[in-house]
Amino acid sequence: MTSGDQGLPEESAADLASWKWLHRLIKMFGKHGMSSEESSVENGVENVLRVKQMNWQRNIDRKLDIIDRECILDCDIFVPQGSKPLSRKRAHDNPATSRKQVTGLPVALYNSPWFLQLTERQAEALQPSEEVFVWKKIAVAA
Repeated sequence: MTSGDQGLPEESAADLASWKWLHRLIKMFGKHGMSSEESSVENGVENVLRVKQMNWQRNIDRKLDIIDRECILDCDIFVPQGSKPLSRKRAHDNPATSRKQVTGLPVALYNSPWFLQLTERQAEALQPSEEVFVWKKIAVAA
């Protein structure tokens, strides 16, 4: 079965739409909206990256996990540049980042409880975009 005039199977069209949405999400945050990481050794064997907490950012951990997993599983699609990919550990007890919040994002990309506790002046200083960003749930096969 195909979807629309693109001639793609429905599953492929949905996958493509999901990847486009993920790409847009990452692009909106930009390089300053992505957390830095600290490397550590887990279980005395495995090198991992501990992702620093960004309290202002909406939780996108599952979305980033999807991207990380696909980069490892589909190594024939992704260019293997740089060092070998390491596991990223996202946990609430990871240290906080020293990076400032990104301004000009749609309100949907900020952590709601964090945003709501801001004073009016602080919220205005963020210069949130009036662009509507519709949040999606993305499911992947295990």
